[in-house]
Amino acid sequence: MTEINFYFIDTEKDRFLYSFLFKILDSSKKIVIYNNSIERINYLDEILWTWGETKFLPHGTKKDGNIDKHPIYLTTEKENPNKANFLIIEENLEDLDFLKSFEKVFYIFDNAKESIDKAKAVWLEFEKNKLSLTLISRTEDGEWKKSKEFEL
Repeated sequence: MTEINFYFIDTEKDRFLYSFLFKILDSSKKIVIYNNSIERINYLDEILWTWGETKFLPHGTKKDGNIDKHPIYLTTEKENPNKANFLIIEENLEDLDFLKSFEKVFYIFDNAKESIDKAKAVWLEFEKNKLSLTLISRTEDGEWKKSKEFEL
């Protein structure tokens, strides 16, 4: 069964995503990052090449070719050409069959009220469909905690 982890990020979401992607790649897993906004995908495409001073994250999009070779694949389409294990989303993805084709799904959201409200609505929708959900957030002392309830 697919695990769906909701990550509540109380710091800059893109900075978290950058370091999170490195950790996933260290485990030799492949990733699809899905977003229905081409602007967001283009932005991620740019920052993943330029964010770190000494490290970049190897990634690509359909326009780059060799899409099955990219360890991180950025897309606005429901596809998994690199045979990724993990899917990262920042919004509702109503195609449950697509979600279930991944070992793990990471829904990343920040502390803006709109983001929290959207994440809660997605959680409730996934819960109705009896998906395995975990909320991961930081405690006041900076440790990560897990919960099976959407409690912030």
